[in-house]
Amino acid sequence: MKFITLYRLLSNEYELLKKKYLQESSERKRLYNEVIEMKGNIRVFCRCRPLNQAEIENGSTCVVDFDSSHENELQIICSDSSKKQFKFDHVFKPEDNQGDLENF
Repeated sequence: MKFITLYRLLSNEYELLKKKYLQESSERKRLYNEVIEMKGNIRVFCRCRPLNQAEIENGSTCVVDFDSSHENELQIICSDSSKKQFKFDHVFKPEDNQGDLENF
């Protein structure tokens, strides 16, 4: 019984720390973007669109590979199954909506 209580406490603390980390990470990105804008540097963004109906009907699944450990990189899967890697200041995934872009 004691271990279950301890597990619940640790689980709750983990979720709280995770939430705080995500908030701080978002704030850090916002402040970084503000500094970059003040410097006048050019930033390059990539927005990946979802597959259209014709691509889905042709049996395509996904041509872009997102690696969560490299959040500003993406790999394009070529027709010969090779991959080409690209780096950007930020990559928007197909599930991101217009509001996500405007808030960045």
